[in-house]
Amino acid sequence: MQRSSIAAILSVLGLAAGCSTPSVTLFPRAAQVTPDGEFAAATSGGGSASSDSDALNIDDDETVFAPRADLDWSRWHLTVDRFGVSSEGTGTAEAQIEFDGVTIPQGDTVDTDLDVDLTSATFCFDFLPVPNAELGIGVGVVLADFSIDMTSQTLGQTASADEEVPLPVLAARAGVDFGRFSLGALARGFEVEIDDVEVSYLDLDAHARYDLFQATDSHLRGGLVLGWRVVAFDAEFEDGSSTIDADMDYSGPYAGIAFTF
Repeated sequence: MQRSSIAAILSVLGLAAGCSTPSVTLFPRAAQVTPDGEFAAATSGGGSASSDSDALNIDDDETVFAPRADLDWSRWHLTVDRFGVSSEGTGTAEAQIEFDGVTIPQGDTVDTDLDVDLTSATFCFDFLPVPNAELGIGVGVVLADFSIDMTSQTLGQTASADEEVPLPVLAARAGVDFGRFSLGALARGFEVEIDDVEVSYLDLDAHARYDLFQATDSHLRGGLVLGWRVVAFDAEFEDGSSTIDADMDYSGPYAGIAFTF
């Protein structure tokens, strides 16, 4: 799966490379996100109830590094970014959890370590032919890596699961430039079933930028960025004889700097 996703990203990059030299914008950003959602695992074919992130105590705010790079060829735009969150906590299983050969009973105290890593490449075409605004649509791919470890304090046993899958996404992009001040938004999402993995995915990223300096004879400029990010996914997949269902939302503000050259 990873090779397929890398090939798709390289294909997008190859298409872009055939155009003229782009302007490049780098966004080093720090985001504070709040995890919220539910997790369930049971023997395949059987019913299961969920334990939410509050009961598992993995809903604390997390500060993460979320870099992004934009390459712009006039009306063509390529965005490459990464979003990774690791949540740990000790809480209570609100329902029985069964996977990886381990059955954690309802009401048991569990240590949970949940990691979500999303690496994305998105290609959009701006169909609004005006100099200081853009509105476009496009496609992309997200390499999604999901892993979870749950340790029963009563049993002393750990259940682990890891799933990696490339996700095709549709995208929309908008922006407006007022000189030193600009606004931008990028939305991506899709619902797909790949190799017994069912995933729905939504990613909304909106920001405001204020440039502290701007060269008059080139693309060079740099400034501050403030924004808000929402990432939501619902993934159901087979792990051995168990079906795992994770429904998680991550949302919160981010701040950083932006350099265009």
